[in-house]
Amino acid sequence: LQAAPTRWDLDSLRVIISSGAMWSLEVKRGLLELLPQVALADLLGSTEGGMGQSLMTRDTPPAETAKFMLRPTSRVFTSDDREVQPGSGEVGLVANGGLVPLYYHKDPE
Repeated sequence: LQAAPTRWDLDSLRVIISSGAMWSLEVKRGLLELLPQVALADLLGSTEGGMGQSLMTRDTPPAETAKFMLRPTSRVFTSDDREVQPGSGEVGLVANGGLVPLYYHKDPE
C-alpha cells in the first residue's frame, strides 16, 4: 500500500479485523496513517462467539496493544476448573457464555 497508494480504491473501507493475532502498536499506527478512515479491531473469540476485543481508530489515544476488554460473560479457568481471578497473574483457559449457540444445524444433541 505504501509502495503503490493508488493501486486500490480503499475509500469505502471502514473496518479491518484481526482474529488470528493482535497487531503491534506500530502496525496499527502504520495502517491508520495509510487508511485514516478505518477502525482496527483485534478480536478474541471463535466461530461460536466473541470473548473480547480491542478497537483502535485514528482518534484513539496511544495505548499498549495485546489487552482485551472481555465481555461480561467471559471467564478464565485453570486446568482443574478453578476460576482465575483477574489480576492474579495465574494462567488459564478463556471461556465464554451468552453468545454460544445451543445446538448446531441438524445436530439434535
